[in-house]
Amino acid sequence: MMEATQATRTPWPRIVFDLLVLGLVGLLVVRALDLRPAAMLFPLMVGVPLLVGFGFQLSRDLGRLKRQETSPEPESDADAETMGTQTLAFALLIVGWVVLGAWTSLLVAFPVALLAILLVSRLAPLLAVAITLAMWGVAFLIFDVALGVTF
Repeated sequence: MMEATQATRTPWPRIVFDLLVLGLVGLLVVRALDLRPAAMLFPLMVGVPLLVGFGFQLSRDLGRLKRQETSPEPESDADAETMGTQTLAFALLIVGWVVLGAWTSLLVAFPVALLAILLVSRLAPLLAVAITLAMWGVAFLIFDVALGVTF
């Protein structure tokens, strides 16, 4: 009984989530390095702090894993199953975003991913569409119009 409970309590879904976000942001930072100096400033200003923050979060989650191996805390199976499902859904979203971005462009992939995230978070559909269009417009104005960077 103790082994089954201990297996569901591990923070592996959190660790996988951290790694996925680190991979995504790392990809964006690496792609930003190929841009002109004026165009790479904004992606690096956002990407580098995110890398540091999620690196710190990953270290905390790995520390949690080590602490749980020594002193188990009870967690329900439903919580562990829900977290695993959410991590899988996020992983599929990231893979879909990368494939769509490679197939079309990031100017298409970003709004689609943002809309999916907002709709999953149970935001009103009309508000989710409005926020997505506003963010897409801002990104288009900043990168395509002002900086001349096409995605």
